[in-house]
Amino acid sequence: MVNISKADKVAIGLPSMPRPEVDIVAYRPATNTVVWVECKSYLDSHGVQMAAFDGSNSKFAKRFRIFTDQTFREIVTGRLVEQLIEEGCALSGASVEHWLVAGKIAHKSATPVADHLAANGWRLIDREWIRASLQAVSKEGYEDDVVTMAAKLLS
Repeated sequence: MVNISKADKVAIGLPSMPRPEVDIVAYRPATNTVVWVECKSYLDSHGVQMAAFDGSNSKFAKRFRIFTDQTFREIVTGRLVEQLIEEGCALSGASVEHWLVAGKIAHKSATPVADHLAANGWRLIDREWIRASLQAVSKEGYEDDVVTMAAKLLS
């Protein structure tokens, strides 16, 4: 949960919104980089669609607010970094990356979504990336680790 003020909520245009949630936050000390990761599976549907990013579907745009609403993104990202610094989890001057991890992207939207995210400096971790990463893990030697064992079973 990211702590934002009443004034922040008003600036975002959602004065009664609850505190924003972040799916995963990572920090790379070597580069002083905070990574905000949004996870969307959509495994039981057609998948993530470009309509979530281009404004043609307001319902989906709300789910992807971090990518579709610049004011929201700037304010909440700023507060997230401030909070991490105050809690000793990041250093002052940290840079930020926004990632989307999508288990499934609608076939017709795959290229437009990837292009849109790349054009805006955001990183897409899609099914192909996940598959390739699991295959790479499965080729490594024995590890007494559930993830490694599962990757070996799936390959």
